Amino acid sequence: MGSASLNHETFRELTGVLLDPDSTPGDTFTAANRLHVLLDEATRISAADDAKEPTHLPTGTALSPVDAGRCLLDLARTRAYLLGLTAAIEDLRTRCGDRPVHVLYAGCGPFATLALPLTTRFAPDTLRFTLLDVHAASIQSVQRLVDQLELAPYVQHMVQADAAAWTAPANPVVDILLVETMQRALTNEPQVAVTRNLLRQLSDDTVLVPARITLRACLANPSAEVDPADPRRDRVELGTLFELSAATARAADAFKPTTVTLPRAPAAGEHLVIATAVEVHGNHALGDYDSGITFPHIVTDTPPLEAGIRLAFTYDQNLPGLRVDRAHTA
Repeated sequence: MGSASLNHETFRELTGVLLDPDSTPGDTFTAANRLHVLLDEATRISAADDAKEPTHLPTGTALSPVDAGRCLLDLARTRAYLLGLTAAIEDLRTRCGDRPVHVLYAGCGPFATLALPLTTRFAPDTLRFTLLDVHAASIQSVQRLVDQLELAPYVQHMVQADAAAWTAPANPVVDILLVETMQRALTNEPQVAVTRNLLRQLSDDTVLVPARITLRACLANPSAEVDPADPRRDRVELGTLFELSAATARAADAFKPTTVTLPRAPAAGEHLVIATAVEVHGNHALGDYDSGITFPHIVTDTPPLEAGIRLAFTYDQNLPGLRVDRAHTA
């Protein structure tokens, strides 16, 4: 599939497979791996000395450009985001009238993986991107791709900045805020801080992608969950702990503690687990085990887990992740 180097025809062919909801898993795997090789060769990102280390920010850790580029190979995530963003753009085209739909893409990485493929689906007079990343190597890499594939008409701005602290210009209007800077259970990376900083600067009708990220607590046996027939797979759901959406991103009290009660002590092999669900847009979503960002997260730093204990979970956006303590009784 494809040619020996990155060109318009090869790019359209490979991204077409990723954007086709009916593509087989085998075809998707082949296309994504081939595309990753060609993008890496075109940008030389894996050979860049300044692209191999993460950056530690006040609100979390930004993956190195090399590791960010590898996110393309998380196939379920890549396809859910591409298809969800496509649906969001289609939903907004009527509202935008004669002007292009403007997408602000925070954490674009070295390949702008969730932006550049959509240039094969939309004309430049209907779609524009502002591409934002903290790493100079990523911005330089995307610029090489834009130049090589002659995609400049789709790019309104490229910005190197910490998206959790960047001040967006007053104009132009941003129709979609796309943020992809997350790990499972919203740990380590600054998804929450980036979303809150940017969305609160934008219009109330700006569409957020992903639309909703939900963290739930449960008792689960992770080793048993690989086999759906294993009777130990049954979870004890404890409740929703945290939700990141347009409404909560703008709320002043988004970080209030949430309290749950353990109905019993964990059985042998069970752990306190945080499950992550991602609603991208419309019916495009990621659930348990679909992607690296939705694998269950075992909570290890807890008080003794006894029957009846009340646990208070609080999200900390400066050291990203949920913190758990014994809840104080009134």
